Amino acid sequence: MGKIEPLKKWEKKRLELLQGDKEKIKLQHDKGKKTARERIVAFFDAGSFVELGALNEESGVICGYGLSFERPVYAVAQDITVKGAAMSKKQADKIINTLSLAKKAGAPVVFFTDTEGFNVKEDALTLKAFGEVFAAISKLSGICPIITLVAGECCGIAAQFAMLSDISIAVEDVSVLMPFTPAVMVKAGNAPKDGKALGGAKVAAVQGSCALTANDEDEAIASLKKLLELLPSSVDGKAPFADSDDINRLLSADGKDGFKLASELVDNGSAIELYPEYGAGVHTFFARIGGYSCALVASEPSVDGGRLDSKSCNKTARLLRLAAKYNLPVVSLISSDGLNVPAEEGQGELMLSFGKMMRAYALVKVPKINVVYGNAIGASYVASVACSGADLSLVWPNAMVASLTKELAVHVFEADKIIDEGKEALEEAYAKANDGMAVAKLGLADEVIHPTETRKHVIAALELLYTKL
Repeated sequence: MGKIEPLKKWEKKRLELLQGDKEKIKLQHDKGKKTARERIVAFFDAGSFVELGALNEESGVICGYGLSFERPVYAVAQDITVKGAAMSKKQADKIINTLSLAKKAGAPVVFFTDTEGFNVKEDALTLKAFGEVFAAISKLSGICPIITLVAGECCGIAAQFAMLSDISIAVEDVSVLMPFTPAVMVKAGNAPKDGKALGGAKVAAVQGSCALTANDEDEAIASLKKLLELLPSSVDGKAPFADSDDINRLLSADGKDGFKLASELVDNGSAIELYPEYGAGVHTFFARIGGYSCALVASEPSVDGGRLDSKSCNKTARLLRLAAKYNLPVVSLISSDGLNVPAEEGQGELMLSFGKMMRAYALVKVPKINVVYGNAIGASYVASVACSGADLSLVWPNAMVASLTKELAVHVFEADKIIDEGKEALEEAYAKANDGMAVAKLGLADEVIHPTETRKHVIAALELLYTKL
């Protein structure tokens, strides 16, 4: 009986921990927020979660592992109802231990961040704790996927939980993601605003500091689970294959809308767009094509001819680096009139970000498939096709690869012929001289394909090249 007594005490204590502080839980609910334990329950398959270090009750964080769609995942959920989930040595030790176990198991890690910052009583020790945690996250990234759901305020140094993750998700009217607290921002001369106005989900999405937004926590958790389904558990594995669509399905997109083309190319319902509010000249997705998980880049010609600005280049480079980390093939749909002409003060930023994108395309070693479905003008062709060393380059018949747009080429080189031959005729001749057939004859494309058959050609290439991973 004596040996059982400690277990009974622990079970009683465990029940108290699971029930939590009723007043603080009510406060969370009044704010429209779930508690840390509710997030854990909503994320994991029913009954699969195993908590680690539960006896370390004052750490302000819940750590453990379980199953999501029957795949192992580790979780770190800050519990703001316990000492404000302030960072401390206890919290850091639990998080670092969880990350270490995830690395050994080869399993992804999800963070649910919701914290008031750091433990003032520990002062400098807290700074050391933050540093150790962020070092552990940085070392794990590229080995196992790390996704952060910003489930409350994440200000100051705590914002780096999201920044150091592979992907971060913010929730409308819940998330606040800022380098300083609102009070500090106001003191520094900014207009008085609350946290959501300065660093809420919408602001973070436009600024590119989060990859996804959701209307509520349930939607955010659904997106989190979907993302994990598109990623491998670790760098040593492959993303799950899920054949759920007709590989021979024909496309109806005419190439005027990049988002529509991308949506038709991918398997039904499989795509999840990253950074949709940041860099309008290009779309970036994780999706399945023919059952294979891919990173998909799609120019958006309906927005300024698909010209690339610094934001578009940055988000493309981010996706390519993720694809390189986790061995996902890259499919690029290209229709871009080149680079956006920036304001004078933005020249350096554009050149640097374009260089990052070009370097990312060049260094990625995974299968790369390019489809030029519209214009591939100047710098856009250099980066996404010429520099990428694609395994397969496909082109639509009416596409055009050239150093200048047809309008600019005629204006610069054939202005003296406009009166006699007509501007439209000259532009048409220039486009024909540089169209898909002409490009293929020069050896700059492997095949000219019918637009409606783009999906089956891309899938055939993926089936052949997937052994490269």
